[in-house]
Amino acid sequence: MTTSTHDPEDDAQWTREADDRYAELQVQENDVMIYDLRNHSAWLSSNAAVLLSKMV
Repeated sequence: MTTSTHDPEDDAQWTREADDRYAELQVQENDVMIYDLRNHSAWLSSNAAVLLSKMV
């Protein structure tokens, strides 16, 4: 058995960095845009949510 090298603190650090980098904006009642505060040409827009398991 291999010992995991995953450090939960890495997840916390990534979350803090993501909170500082990404923002969301509700553009209409059911539409949400997520955008990169450092790269204004990088954004996602959606009016629906899909489970990751349905995409794979």
